[in-house]
Amino acid sequence: MSGLDRWLEVAQSKWRAIRVHVARFSPVLVDASQLASEDVVARWRAVRALAGRARPPLLPRLIELTGDADAMVRAAAEDALVSWGPAAALEPVRQALAQTPPPRQTAALLAVLARLPDPANRAIILPWLDHEDEGVRAAALMALAALCDDEDLLTLQRALKEGHREIQRAIFA
Repeated sequence: MSGLDRWLEVAQSKWRAIRVHVARFSPVLVDASQLASEDVVARWRAVRALAGRARPPLLPRLIELTGDADAMVRAAAEDALVSWGPAAALEPVRQALAQTPPPRQTAALLAVLARLPDPANRAIILPWLDHEDEGVRAAALMALAALCDDEDLLTLQRALKEGHREIQRAIFA
């Protein structure tokens, strides 16, 4: 390896380290128009960019995206909300559930509650156990199970015996 090759290798290594360091502190350059893009990939990228970087003005749109037609966008929206933590996400998610969103969005919001367990979630979760949509009931059971409360064991056992396959899978997941 010549001196020039060695110098280039060291320079590239240092440049990579600088880029990683700068990227960690760079601001999130996502706006509402990107979250509303017609392009699924653009929406997904915008939502992924919000993971771990709370932007309260974008919270209502992020909650809307939990009902997106694309499963990857929905999953990314769930991940982003969970990454913002309970202080930023729990109350808005509870409020969104109180407005009775469509089943797909309800299931996603209940999944967020499952990943951010809080005893106060119980009152929000319980009404969804009787929903007509099996996916919503399964998500509600997962959220209830995440609370790890002995009070809920009978409800979970009953759902296991009476439930359909999707609900049984949710309990064992």
